[in-house]
Amino acid sequence: MSNRENYFGQDFTKFKTRDPKVTRGIAFGGCSFTWGQGLYYYSNLPTIKEPMPNHFARWLVKSAHISFMESVRYPRLVAKHFNTFEEVHPYNGGSDESAIDFWTRTFDPTRDGVRHMNDDGTYSVSDPNYDYKEFAYFVYQFTQPERSRFKFTYQGKQYHFVVHYARNQSAPVVAASGGTGNVVDDFSAFKGWLLENNMTYEQWEDLHRKNVVADVKTMLMNFETHGVKTRILVWPNEMVNYVLADPWMKERFVTLYYKDMPVQSFAVLMDLPEMKIDTDHQHFITTPGDHHPSLLCHQAVAESLIRTMDENYIHRPHYE
Repeated sequence: MSNRENYFGQDFTKFKTRDPKVTRGIAFGGCSFTWGQGLYYYSNLPTIKEPMPNHFARWLVKSAHISFMESVRYPRLVAKHFNTFEEVHPYNGGSDESAIDFWTRTFDPTRDGVRHMNDDGTYSVSDPNYDYKEFAYFVYQFTQPERSRFKFTYQGKQYHFVVHYARNQSAPVVAASGGTGNVVDDFSAFKGWLLENNMTYEQWEDLHRKNVVADVKTMLMNFETHGVKTRILVWPNEMVNYVLADPWMKERFVTLYYKDMPVQSFAVLMDLPEMKIDTDHQHFITTPGDHHPSLLCHQAVAESLIRTMDENYIHRPHYE
């Protein structure tokens, strides 16, 4: 047995504690709304620097800013309520497609851990590595469906890119999102595919949204198969009906509450000025130019989620 196997190979069940309770965590997937963009503005830290309005400049966000953000975002508030830990995707932003890829990859049992010892005794760091047995809940927040790529074949050639960006001729984003980099050619092929399939852009949009919901559902059902309960949040209001149209998804859908007023999406909740950073005059004399959920919005989302979760499912006997 190698030193590494000897060090990491012990089975903890041999060392039973006097308290058999195990505390499982809560995982949170989504985009910048879940990651917590902009919450660091509430810290008043003197090192805060504001980028261009409604932009995210990673090089301006320091480690202390992120630590503060992580301490007040809704995943921390929910986990704190249940006296457990939370895991959130470590990167800001993203699409439903990239979220599915991240959470599928990080729960892949064939992957190694976050920190693993090399033969020379040093450590290497990789993407997070989780086990379904470590979590009681997975909370998923839908983002804008147009961020996800669309895969199609036209005239014998396969395309896989973000149609919305190509349509608006945002060349750098198309190239970074799987397109050829030639916006005109990519969108021309897509228009040809629409004609070939006798479909309008609006009909395609409907199809694409349904596909995104179906892909997310597949991921969530896999979590449930492994004993992890799921909850669903929605940012874009136009996605609510697509989620509620599926009985399985509807059962896991979380209605948001603020002052006992129920709403079905972040978008509707953020119509209230105090729910968005750039209109939160309750907290700021001069508001930052950031359209993300405010501190109060994160608190409302946390309270809404807590209503739907069972503490006894998080804290369970380990040796049952």
